[in-house]
Amino acid sequence: MGMRSKMAGAMCILVGGTLLYAATPIQVWQKTYSGGKSERLHSVRPTNDGGYILCGSTESVSDGEEDVLLLKTDSNGERQWFKTFGAQWSDVGYCAIQTNDGGYVVVGVTIKGNEGTESIFVRRTDGNGNMVCTKNIGGGEQDIAYSIDQSVDGGFIIAGWTRSQGSNGSALLVKLNNAGDQEWVQMFGGTEWDAFYSVSQTGDNGYIAAGETKSVGRGGSDALLCKVDENGSRQWMETFGKRQDESGFCAAQTADGGYILVGKTTAYDSEHDDEDILLIKTDAHGSEEWAREYGGNCPDVGYYVEQTTDGGYLMC
Repeated sequence: MGMRSKMAGAMCILVGGTLLYAATPIQVWQKTYSGGKSERLHSVRPTNDGGYILCGSTESVSDGEEDVLLLKTDSNGERQWFKTFGAQWSDVGYCAIQTNDGGYVVVGVTIKGNEGTESIFVRRTDGNGNMVCTKNIGGGEQDIAYSIDQSVDGGFIIAGWTRSQGSNGSALLVKLNNAGDQEWVQMFGGTEWDAFYSVSQTGDNGYIAAGETKSVGRGGSDALLCKVDENGSRQWMETFGKRQDESGFCAAQTADGGYILVGKTTAYDSEHDDEDILLIKTDAHGSEEWAREYGGNCPDVGYYVEQTTDGGYLMC
């Protein structure tokens, strides 16, 4: 999927103040991190010390192959440490978070080009980025992890995509315990492409996942919102779309028990393809309460959303 953006150096930008779409944010700092070749950033998350943990991939270490890039910065974006992980294959990190013990966990994909297979990796580090353990999931054909969250029991929930079960692509949820052992695996979808791009735990200890589907819905692809219980059993799944393509990249539970979903909608015409941010509010059962689109003359995509203390929403 088109979740990657290649650049000569990975870039991180922080804007200050409450980010509302109608407001003009103030840029606090901008940093570029380059190893000399190609670096990509896929995830930026805050850490307990006020800094940030960044992950992605780099080609500056292994000639012609990608390695996982894990970068820790302070609150001003200054690099504190920089780690790479990889073997003889390409490894790409899609999401990293700080764990309850002060270390970090990163998930992504290992691509074995000579075999044509892709498998999920889960790598834990200590607080200085030193490797503690590695787990691999899948690998029968194609398995990719896009998101990870730590659950209240100390384990982890992973969201992604799999084609190792003979389908064209199923949305995937994997629950691990704190040691990285699988507790359960659930796949969702039909005969076409389905994927989850984010997952987080909900107040009832279940999980909410956001993604896209081509198996069900109204258009070419529709935004997908799925609620499961703590054992991964589906409680409900809803799709959102029109005649164009829609995708959901992030969902969060709101104070009223409902959910807010952000992603993109793409309208096609004879002159150009226009991508706008798609923001959808649902009730606790996934029924749409309202939907908004935001955009200008250039492509606009929403990758993250959360509710603010005043009841509004922050998007980026």
